Amino acid sequence: MPAVVADIDEGTCSCGGWQYNGFVCAHVAAVLLKTRGEEESMAAYIDPFYHVVAYQQTYEDNIFPVLAMDIPDFTQGTAREIKPPRNRRPPGRPCLKRIRSRGEEYNAKPRKCSRCHQVCRHNRRTCKEPSND
Repeated sequence: MPAVVADIDEGTCSCGGWQYNGFVCAHVAAVLLKTRGEEESMAAYIDPFYHVVAYQQTYEDNIFPVLAMDIPDFTQGTAREIKPPRNRRPPGRPCLKRIRSRGEEYNAKPRKCSRCHQVCRHNRRTCKEPSND
């Protein structure tokens, strides 16, 4: 398992979770609990965008509703009618065998031939062993 490096002063973690989400990842939380103790608040290490103050600043201005005259009237028939997309199934039978992703292993169950009674990858029709009967 590779080692993960968390730098509290720089605000980085090699897993990238702290930089990507803005929240402390499990690695940083473990470092904070070991070094700073439980009394240290982890809220100080969360991106300020997620604090309540930022939420309140977002909605402190008035938000005006959309006026009814700006909304088109879809109850009346219009010249430009919106139609659903044309989705047509391709011709032919649907594929029954799933396409495996790269690196996925094929785990075929070995069969037991009813002619030679060996556990192998052939059956009675393709058996090349001489008959035991």
